[in-house]
Amino acid sequence: MNLLLAFLVGLIGANGIPHFVQGIIGSSHDVPWRKPASAPVNVIWGTINFAIAWTIAGFVSLDWLAGYFAIAGAFLTAILLARHWSKPPPITDSGSSS
Repeated sequence: MNLLLAFLVGLIGANGIPHFVQGIIGSSHDVPWRKPASAPVNVIWGTINFAIAWTIAGFVSLDWLAGYFAIAGAFLTAILLARHWSKPPPITDSGSSS
């Protein structure tokens, strides 16, 4: 259970980073309930992610293995977010007829 919680700390904590950063630079960014959301909403959502991760971390017995699981969770989130945000927009027919 300790390693699962450590993994969740990394997963949720890393998810807060893009929201927080996009918010503090004044950009809109998607949140689960709104696409796109304003910069202040993203700062709030990123902070909520950090608070949840911090709360879960309070239940984790920190040792080197738990640290690696937290890093794995953060890495998985980073890879999934990178893949999600780097998808090209779908090609649509511009209405031209051949």
